[in-house]
Amino acid sequence: MPDSVIVTAAVSAAVAAVVSSLFKWGGQLAATVRQRFAPDHRPIGAGEWQLFSSFTDTERIRVLAVCAPTRSLRTHEVNPDAAVRFVRSQFPGQFPAEPSMSLPQSGVKFDGETTDSCVPYIWVWAAGRIDYCTFVTPATTSDGRLVLPILDVVTPVVALARAASSKSYREVFPRRWLELPRRLDWFIAVGSHPAG
Repeated sequence: MPDSVIVTAAVSAAVAAVVSSLFKWGGQLAATVRQRFAPDHRPIGAGEWQLFSSFTDTERIRVLAVCAPTRSLRTHEVNPDAAVRFVRSQFPGQFPAEPSMSLPQSGVKFDGETTDSCVPYIWVWAAGRIDYCTFVTPATTSDGRLVLPILDVVTPVVALARAASSKSYREVFPRRWLELPRRLDWFIAVGSHPAG
């Protein structure tokens, strides 16, 4: 058998082994990357308060806007000072200067002024989730019907979206090095208890 045939057979076998190893290693790498960066949607369900469309015994309409990263954060605590700065900068004048609760493991919560049993609040959870609850007063038409001003409902959602895309949010919840741009899960509830 000529030497060139032996060399060609050896090179072919070596190339086949290398290609096979690359496919196997590449598949493992792709699975690891998918597992690390794939959304797990856990932060939206994190926290002591589960998400639901609750009702109140008032004629005012409750608007709850919630957003959270689609992937779990690497840390399970929040820096209270950074969370307080975030709320003060993104929701100026809406809440008292000091939070009603501040625990690194749970988060930072601000309660607004109570009116007719309605308590607006904002809660910056350690998981990266933000709950923003506010109330809207419906308008009454000349024939006595209640009309919900859609702009008043959309405004808190837009305010939360801007806050979640702000630099101060990233200071509370920094991204990992080389992490893909952060995407958010959303929950929006609008509800009131029927009169009577």
